[in-house]
Amino acid sequence: MKILLYGVGGQFRQYFYDEEFLKNVIQDIKIEIVGVCDGNKQLWGNEVFIGKKKFLIQDISTVDKKGWDNIVVTSKEYYEVIKKELINGGCEKDSILRIDEFVRKALFDGDYKYKLSLVLMIRNEGEYIQEWIEYHRLVGVEHFYIYDNQSTDHLKEILSGYITKGIVTYLFWKGGQAEAYNHALSHYKLESKYMGFNDTDEFIIPLAGNNIFDVIEDLFRYDQERFLPKLYPKESVPGGIGIGWRIYGTSDHKTKPEGLVIENYKYRANEPIQEACFLKTIANPRTVVVCDIHCMHYLKGYECISENGSSLPSGIFFDGHFEKIRINHYWSRSEEELYQKICRGSGCGPYHRDIKEEEKMTENLYERFKERLMRVRKYFNAEYDYIMEKYIEDVKTAISQHK
Repeated sequence: MKILLYGVGGQFRQYFYDEEFLKNVIQDIKIEIVGVCDGNKQLWGNEVFIGKKKFLIQDISTVDKKGWDNIVVTSKEYYEVIKKELINGGCEKDSILRIDEFVRKALFDGDYKYKLSLVLMIRNEGEYIQEWIEYHRLVGVEHFYIYDNQSTDHLKEILSGYITKGIVTYLFWKGGQAEAYNHALSHYKLESKYMGFNDTDEFIIPLAGNNIFDVIEDLFRYDQERFLPKLYPKESVPGGIGIGWRIYGTSDHKTKPEGLVIENYKYRANEPIQEACFLKTIANPRTVVVCDIHCMHYLKGYECISENGSSLPSGIFFDGHFEKIRINHYWSRSEEELYQKICRGSGCGPYHRDIKEEEKMTENLYERFKERLMRVRKYFNAEYDYIMEKYIEDVKTAISQHK
């Protein structure tokens, strides 16, 4: 998109002197600024810098009208007056955008390859990946960016069919989880309208319908006159939707049972519970500056909200009531799998490879396992929840057809 800026007042400086805005909106989305104009004759010929690039302020009547796609008027206060003058001067009405309209168009209205994608870092959990992919495909996810954190269980071979069909983008990864998220953000933010970040034990459920994208799209809608994306707003525009957890336990399985995760684990913790306070995010990736595992840092004027509209400034989900969307977090699976999970370590810390026997675990790891198992037994199998029942046969069919 090529734009011609009109107006070099205070709002011009707020946006175009802001480094995060220039990088995430102008540079990353590949917006080309072809010139800067102003209605004040006394400013014509003066220099102005946007980033490191120098422009001379021009009289718009001297600018080639075929050299740009849109005129962006940086003054919100005088927009209607300026727009009328520009139309009278021969500019096309539909080519004139107010600054906030331009920002929204740049961030939300691109020609995206995918409506919704998920980013995943995985380590030696290939046995779960097909179920996780096929379930999320059923509920509206179109693409998966999978970061293989040095797995030794032939993950790439398991994913080969999905890779060939263009369903999965596979990357062998030696870094941490947050680094993987930020890599996906920087390399793929223009491919998807919305991008989610979660794990193989997390299943996103659209409670208000059958499609995650439809729920997220509805939550991102807002009144443009009420929620203007200002740099220092009293009310910010949604940049991400925070989704809370429901924590599932072992369902009294000592060892890994045959069948699907969503089939075997139907008992969860009552809420509220300490472990369920975290969130994961589905975001407009072009509004995100930096990804953390449980929260995102957004451009000024954007924030993470819950389905109820409450602000979620950190990775903690304060608003624990879900009617539109939630995550089933199969935190432990069976006792055997909880044991293996603790052996693997987190995406942030050391990785203990292929430790299966109790005697090979360090005393510290074993104590951690016993402590967590005690809490799972006490709290995480409290309530029967059959919400995933309707997906089981369809997921099984999808897996068998893929094979």
